[in-house]
Amino acid sequence: MELCDVEAKGRTILIARMWTQGKLTGTIPAEWQEYWNLRAYKANPPQISRIPKTLEYLQIYAQEMAYINPPRENESPKAFRQRIYQTLRTISLAEKEPRAMKITQIHPTTEWKKVWDNLQSTWAPESIKSTWCKVIHDILPTNWRLTL
Repeated sequence: MELCDVEAKGRTILIARMWTQGKLTGTIPAEWQEYWNLRAYKANPPQISRIPKTLEYLQIYAQEMAYINPPRENESPKAFRQRIYQTLRTISLAEKEPRAMKITQIHPTTEWKKVWDNLQSTWAPESIKSTWCKVIHDILPTNWRLTL
């Protein structure tokens, strides 16, 4: 069983809801879609920069709907949502490159197998090993990180 992609799932819910609400006259999403010319399916994404940053959800909707065809005739809402999710998941997987840890970027010539072996075989208590793992992975909560 594969875990769901939370980001793609959240965007799917947003897009499906915006699409549904956009079809109902008198709703705010319908008014915004009309105002920003987002109602019709477009083969190319519209200029996202023309939509204010305060309406980020509209920017997301405009950008993602360029890759998703409108619901097909007799397509159930559930099938439409699944199609949106699959499309966004595919895009998400295609965009993500494996990222090297920051420490390996800083010290590319380090023999990391030796580092991990030494860390595991040391006499230090588990609490110290755990702290060193956090340092190596650059996930130690510091004052600088907490203020970001």
